[in-house]
Amino acid sequence: MSARPRLSVPAAVLLAVCILVFGSPLAAQDPVIDPAEAYNQAVSAIAGEEWDKGLAVVNGIIQYYGQQGKQSFGAAFGHFFYLRGLLQIGKKNYEGALKSFQTCYEQYPNSKIADREAGQPDTGQPNIFRSAALVQWA
Repeated sequence: MSARPRLSVPAAVLLAVCILVFGSPLAAQDPVIDPAEAYNQAVSAIAGEEWDKGLAVVNGIIQYYGQQGKQSFGAAFGHFFYLRGLLQIGKKNYEGALKSFQTCYEQYPNSKIADREAGQPDTGQPNIFRSAALVQWA
């Protein structure tokens, strides 16, 4: 039985830095895993009135990351719920849209103190759609 090759500590550190700076090669290959690409695809789908395409992308991201999305990306992950609400309006699913806007507003607040107390990372990225979600939901 052959031993698995191991990375030296400097090589492992270099690999980790490259992944942080340039992104994971896996994320670049699969848009459902890459939040930035998914966000761009969802915005393009809204602009092109491709509601089903956009919903597939947004729902895929939300499903893939689940609660880890909030822990990994902080309040900015709420953007996907806001986009889902806009896509649901396009499909005339108003009840679903209200729930998405409510989730965006209530579960993704822009509170650095609350995030820190909940053990979430300080991503520096706020949920820029939080107020807009309140207007849509209320």
